[in-house]
Order: sequence, then structure tokens, then C-alpha cells
Amino acid sequence: MAGMDILILGGSSFLGRAYVTDALARGHRVTTFNRGVSGPDQPGAVAVHGDRNSPDDLARLVEGQHWDAVVDTSGQQPYAVAQTARLLRDRAGHYSFVSSIHAFADWPAEAVDEDSPTHDCPADTPADQPPANALKAGCERAVLEHFGERSSLLNCGLLIGPYENVGRLPWWLERIARGGRVILPGDPGRPMQLIDARDFAAFGIGLLEDGLTGRYVTTGPVGQTTMAGLLQACVEATGSDAELVRVDDEALLAAEVQPWTELPLWSPDEPDWAGIWQSDSSRARAAGLRDRPLAETVRDTWAWIVERGPREVPYTQGGTPLGISAERSGCCWTAGPADPVAARPVAGWPGRRSAARSTGRVAEQPGGRAAQREWLCASGSVRASGDQLREGEQVVGGGRVGDGIREVRDRRRHPLAGLALRPGPATGPLHRCGGLLKLGRVQRAVQPVEGGELRRGRSPGAQRVDHGQ
Repeated sequence: MAGMDILILGGSSFLGRAYVTDALARGHRVTTFNRGVSGPDQPGAVAVHGDRNSPDDLARLVEGQHWDAVVDTSGQQPYAVAQTARLLRDRAGHYSFVSSIHAFADWPAEAVDEDSPTHDCPADTPADQPPANALKAGCERAVLEHFGERSSLLNCGLLIGPYENVGRLPWWLERIARGGRVILPGDPGRPMQLIDARDFAAFGIGLLEDGLTGRYVTTGPVGQTTMAGLLQACVEATGSDAELVRVDDEALLAAEVQPWTELPLWSPDEPDWAGIWQSDSSRARAAGLRDRPLAETVRDTWAWIVERGPREVPYTQGGTPLGISAERSGCCWTAGPADPVAARPVAGWPGRRSAARSTGRVAEQPGGRAAQREWLCASGSVRASGDQLREGEQVVGGGRVGDGIREVRDRRRHPLAGLALRPGPATGPLHRCGGLLKLGRVQRAVQPVEGGELRRGRSPGAQRVDHGQ
């Protein structure tokens, strides 16, 4: 069915954003309802701002309206979903609820499918419950209570892709982009199943167009990739020189590394996690679910990170920061030192690998102090003080070992945007990096000109950024 009127509850971040993009691209008319705080409204959609927990805001949303379908990407509390579904029951033809694989009582210890039992959580669960897996099952019951066979339940697996707001894949991409030794956790060949949010949304909109109802386990196919395959895709997407070093489950658990959060997506091969990557999505595939190549998702996510620039706050899951610290990472190596590369600030991303042999070291200042914490080279690579340089490699800004720049910032043209470097001479060729140099507290625009020299001019719109200081 083309040209539908669709109400999307959410629609401003990650999966909701993907739904809006896909629906608009297919020619549907889209209304979004959200608080207006998680992301910008998308052009082409009618945006209504309000709180789904507010009866007044909901009444304002539905006044004089009717939609062919509702897509609920934001329902977390049974009480709120029941309130919304009750109000929309006579104002929408279909209710598509984005649930979770968490709604199944036996997951992640066992493989699940559409017939697996869900948690015992009633539709009339009181409001403002603390976060819990069982709540999604209560949300499902609220939808079924008010829409019955006019509904679809999509049990979502692990979502990845551009605009990811939890940050599991982005954390790995940013860590790997720094280079150096990176933990490859657990069994590198253990199968995983992931799904691009854009593919999930395309499937959800397709169900509406085809008039299909019921429950669908919506995730990647079993054996889609492995942890080694995913991290190698990150290495290739970022062009990093990172070395993936296997650390088995026993060593990680002995070091008290927390599965899923300290090393995102890592789950030990233990009975409690046995079914985590074994969900059966065959029914969804028979109904039209299709997956793009994992490498494409990883590349697109990295491109989005580069365009977005450095993230100012840590990624979190339910308030728990994601990622392992340098000190904790060092505990996992045989020798046990802190990992110096993991400690680098996430302000920019090391560049491309080079097969050329080394020919020198980054200079140090008199008295033994390093001239720079990190150096940006013309090849696009990043070197720390004392690192070997490659044959023919120049330090950008000086053209000879030991000269450096304060900062390069041009998110449109180079993946090292925002990388903070310490002051140094700023003469000589800029090569292909472009952007802005910060010299002390004075920021100047710099452009490469014929002959590779620098042309300086004040950049009134630039802001001071001290990443990594």
C-alpha cells in the first residue's frame, strides 16, 4: 500500500530516524511525536512535540487525526504504551510495536523464536517502573489488548548502524581507529547476529505496506559474522594499524571485565549466554527481511562518526559507561601494563596504514620533554613522541621531524578532525590535511596553496577546542 499516513512515536534518533527516512523515501506521509530533545526533526515529516506520558499532549496529538498505521519505536513502559494504544485504537488502522529480544523469558540462555514464552509482565503494570527486560513483554500485551489482530510485534535484536545512540559499534570503531593492540575478546570464531537499523526499518515499513501482522523476531541471521569478523571490518573501515590480540574468556573473567559493557558485544561462552546469538529470524526473512553486508554497515557508521566529530560524553547503556579503561585493558595482557594507546583521548582518529619502512623518530624537546604528545603526519598517520616515522613521512606543519601544529579541524575533509596536538612551528607544506590550525590561543584558517606553503587568515567562526589536553 503506497501513500499511507503513518504516525511514528519517536522518530528523532537512531531506529526511529531510520523509520522516518525509509517511510518518506517510499512516498508515505509521516507524522512524528516526541519530546524534541533526542535529535532534530527530519525534513518532510510533520513534527509534533510532546510527552507520551502526558494525557494533554496525547489529546493534542490525536485531535481531528486518523492514521493508517502507528509505529511505536519509543515504548518502554507498559502503562505509557497502554495509554497511547487506548487513545489511538479508533484513530489508527494498525499498531506496529518495536519490542525487543529481551521480552523472551529464556533469552539469552536459550535460542528463541516467535513461539518462545515471554516474561510475565501485565499490560496494566503501574507507571514509572525501573528499567527491566520484562517491561517490553508488558508493552506487547498492552498493544494486543487494544489492537489485537491489527498489530505487529517486532522483537528487535542487536541494532547497529549510523546514528547509533547506545554506542557499542561506535566505541569499537573509535578504539580501533587509535591503533595499537586491541583486545579481541573471547572466541574469535563465535557466531554473532546483528542488524542494521536501516534494514530493520525497511522491513517494518514493508510489513505495513503488505498488511502483515503478528510477531517477528527481527535480527541478523545466525552465523552472520563473528567477533573477529566484526573487529576486522572496523580495522578495514578506519584504515587503522590496530593489532587485534585475542584474550580468552577465562582471562577476561579473571580480570573481572564486565561482559557487554566494558567490552561491548562481548559475551563469554557460558550457559547463561548460550543463546544470545542464536535467535531464529526465519519468519521475518520469509516476510521480506533483508540484510546489507556487515562491512557496509561498519563503513557507513565510521563515515557518520567522522562527519559528526568527537563525542563529548561517554557512550552509556542504561547509565553504565561503555568501554574498558587503559588500566583495565592493561590487566588483560600477559605482562599487565596499562595500554598507552587505549588511553589516548577520543578527539580524532589515527589515519591510514603505511607499509614503508621506518626512518626516524619524533623529536623530543631539550630536557627530555616530548615535543608533542601526538604528531599528525602528511600521510594521515598519527605518531606519538618517540615513535618510528616512515620513509618519506613528514610531520604536518613543519616538514621535518619535531615540527608540529596545534590542531587540525575540518570534519568535512579529514577523519582526524579535532585531534589536539601541542604547539610547534607552523611553516611548511600542509599537504592534504587542510582545515584550521590553532596556534596557542589564536586560531587561524589555513589553506594549501601552490607549492604547498601555508596561507594564513583569521577564522572568525572557529571555536576553541582542547580535546585531549
